[in-house]
Amino acid sequence: IVVIIRMIFSVILSSFIYSLHNRIYNGIKTIFEPFSVVPQTIIAYFILYRVLWMPIEGFTSPFWERALFETFILAIIAIPNLTIHISSEMRLVKKEDFVKVSKVLGSSNTYIFFKHIIPHVFEKWILLFGQQFIQTLQLLAHLGFMKLFFGGTKVTYGDDDTPPRSLSYEWSGVIGGDISYLYSHFWIVLVPICFFVLTAISVAIINESLEMYFKSKYAVQ
Repeated sequence: IVVIIRMIFSVILSSFIYSLHNRIYNGIKTIFEPFSVVPQTIIAYFILYRVLWMPIEGFTSPFWERALFETFILAIIAIPNLTIHISSEMRLVKKEDFVKVSKVLGSSNTYIFFKHIIPHVFEKWILLFGQQFIQTLQLLAHLGFMKLFFGGTKVTYGDDDTPPRSLSYEWSGVIGGDISYLYSHFWIVLVPICFFVLTAISVAIINESLEMYFKSKYAVQ
């Protein structure tokens, strides 16, 4: 869901800004650039901490609200960088000779966008989807190690022996919550770690296979 939201909003924003004048586009790029310097984990942690970390009096908001808010934050923090990346690819296609010829022949910007721009960047969007999926997994894993679990972190106050626990028991929450067992009962942590890694590897292999297929298709043409 996070990746779908990222891609949809980034593509929509890119379709508006890719054709802007260079000065305006570079200004937008300058505004969005800090998001590529500061790690997304740090941004997400400071935004989500007050919502996901259970206070002494307990949570005042239901689980679905916290999960929805976290999904929204995990999606929007990547949109600036993703928008610049996608719009840059669009601008490269826009500079191609066949696009210039199409414009000289009287094609509208809408026609050029759907007939020329999208067909040339759509395959890159598919590969980008897989990359964003892996990046989202990494972000959830980082937050899990920082004890911020999806949907909220249950904290037992006054009992130092009880570590913070996940309310949703998703993989990153199980790994982060049970990391203290790594040296005593390592299999408790090892199982979710293996599934987490296998998922990331599977998506990476799918992405690589798709990339090889796209290259071979163009080689045949």
